[in-house]
Amino acid sequence: MVNGLRILIADDAVTTIEILQFLFEQEGALVTVAENGEVALNFVRANQFDIVLMDIQMPVCDGIQATKQIREFNTQIPIIAVTAASESEAQEFEKFGFNDFFQKPVDFALLQEKIGQYA
Repeated sequence: MVNGLRILIADDAVTTIEILQFLFEQEGALVTVAENGEVALNFVRANQFDIVLMDIQMPVCDGIQATKQIREFNTQIPIIAVTAASESEAQEFEKFGFNDFFQKPVDFALLQEKIGQYA
């Protein structure tokens, strides 16, 4: 389902990154990792991705600010908020430019299904 996709994971939680990167690469995805929103923003400016998985709370630049800035120059790339926020809180993310959200802890099979809706 994700084979060949170029996925940007923006998250400051090392364990989350390591697990998702390993699982996506096992499925044939090309994964790039950003440890904060500023790095993610720079990656999106310089590269093409099929989808961005964006944590909300990160140092330097959070996921909301990064997504708002990405939307200033790229309205097409799907951005999914991957967050520990409640479903009611996460539904507010659309107004910041997110296409969707996914709650932590991550169920990899469900996340793959969600990505399949966009990529």
